[in-house]
Amino acid sequence: KNKESSLLIKSTLSKNFNELLGGIDLSVDYSNLKGTDTLSNTMVRINPWISKRSTDWNFKLGFEAVIDAANITNFYFYPRANLDIIIIEDVLVPFVGLSGELQKNSYRNLYNENQFIKSGLFLKNTSSNIIVYGGLKGNINSVLRFRADVSYSVCKNYHFFVNDTITKSPLLPLQNQFTGVYDDINLITYHGQLALQPSEKLEMILDA
Repeated sequence: KNKESSLLIKSTLSKNFNELLGGIDLSVDYSNLKGTDTLSNTMVRINPWISKRSTDWNFKLGFEAVIDAANITNFYFYPRANLDIIIIEDVLVPFVGLSGELQKNSYRNLYNENQFIKSGLFLKNTSSNIIVYGGLKGNINSVLRFRADVSYSVCKNYHFFVNDTITKSPLLPLQNQFTGVYDDINLITYHGQLALQPSEKLEMILDA
């Protein structure tokens, strides 16, 4: 009994300025939920940046401004900074970075995680105010590459599923539907990846 319409428009512009590459990423992400509740969710992102590549290092620097228009309108500002240090080109490259992001919690996104959610959820978008990360990447040989990294995030309005114990109906005696609650969390993520590409037409990736 619920219907959600979505529209996503993305655009990127870039230009070389001597040894620097500058650009701006723009996007509009809109969704509208109709059914038990009517809720529209619009996010407008503006991300200007500059980058430079050399034989010893690569960097990208910028920021992202986000207008989050749901039940109320909020404004967010996130840093964007990434540095790759090339110790051995294509073999061993440490990297560090600082960023943040606004994650859209649409009804479709939550349904893909949990198909037993109830309708009429009050949806909030999740803001990762600060994300700090670092790691190593490179190639073991001509067909095998790797990546290992760790990140620390400070998140606001992180979404959790809990059993709905309020709604009682003869049709739902098990109370096995879920509703959502939100909390602020600090999140540590450990990530590793191996990619095997023996030919241009075949690639296998192990990601954990």
